[in-house]
Amino acid sequence: MLKVAAVSGCLAVGIAAVGSHLFKPADQSQLKSFEKASQMHLIHSVLLAVSPTLPNPVMTFSLIGIGTLCFSGSIYYRCFANDDNSPFKRLAPIGGMLLMLGWLSLMLPPNVMARTLGRLSKIKHSK
Repeated sequence: MLKVAAVSGCLAVGIAAVGSHLFKPADQSQLKSFEKASQMHLIHSVLLAVSPTLPNPVMTFSLIGIGTLCFSGSIYYRCFANDDNSPFKRLAPIGGMLLMLGWLSLMLPPNVMARTLGRLSKIKHSK
């Protein structure tokens, strides 16, 4: 988990640097979108880094990781490809929902996913 978080954080800083030096869109709304994606990417990379210490590390890590990829990745693509009609555009709201679920997973009791899977396994084996 920590290695993935490290790569995500490194990419967040690198993409922000490339964007600030090379990304010069004609449309200011595209610049705002890029800045928001970059900000969200970096913030959520920090959450990925601390996820092993959280009550439900695998659930939180998965939701935040996939959410960041969908949200920020789709916006990065649209900005760098200058393609506002990209089919990837639909991934941003899905990613946003996954990010929200990742934050909400912090409210769940510890190891809720493991306990649920354990119960499902018992039900499956008792049949």
